[in-house]
Amino acid sequence: MNRKSLMTLLRSFKVPIETWGTGEAKTLDHLYAEISSGEAALTVVNGKLRRYALGITVLVHYIGDGPEKKLVEKEQVFRDGRRKTRALQGNMSIGEKMRPSEDALSAAYRAFKEELKIEERLPLQVLRPFVKGPIPSISFPGIETLYYIHAFMAWIPPHLYKRDGYTEEQEDKTTYFIWEVV
Repeated sequence: MNRKSLMTLLRSFKVPIETWGTGEAKTLDHLYAEISSGEAALTVVNGKLRRYALGITVLVHYIGDGPEKKLVEKEQVFRDGRRKTRALQGNMSIGEKMRPSEDALSAAYRAFKEELKIEERLPLQVLRPFVKGPIPSISFPGIETLYYIHAFMAWIPPHLYKRDGYTEEQEDKTTYFIWEVV
C-alpha cells in the first residue's frame, strides 16, 4: 500500500484525516510508517476500519535508598509544540509496537534501548499478556484500534538509575519519563 492508496482507503471510510496532526492526533505519515514497517495493519470489521498492533509493555521499578519507585511516562512533546499525555495500559512504564519477525523479549529490550537508553539486558519477569480494545484511537481519530500486548516487569539496578528520569528523543517528538513513589 502506498501513501496515496492509504489516503483513499481512509477517505472511503470517512476518516477525518484533516484533523490528524492536531491535538493529540498523529499524522497520516505516522500511520503510513506504521503500516509500511509492519508495526500495524488495517482491516475492515463490521463495516469499520480497524488498526491492529502487536506490542510489548514493561513495568519498570527501582528500589534504592528510599521508597520503591515506578517509572511513568510523563508526556510527549511534539516538535510543533503539541503535548500528549498517555496512560499506558495497566500502569505500565514503557511500551513499543513489535516489528515483523521480532519476538516479545527482543521488542522489550529494544524498548529499553530506545526509550531509556539502557542497553544492558535486565532480567524480565513475564506478566500475563492482555488485549486492549477495540477502542477509538486517540492517535488516529476515526479508526478503532485493537492491541495484543505482551507484558513484562523489570527492576532497574542502581548503576542504571537516573534520579531525574529518562528522555527519549525522536525525529518528531521527545518523550519524558519520571519516577513516582509506589
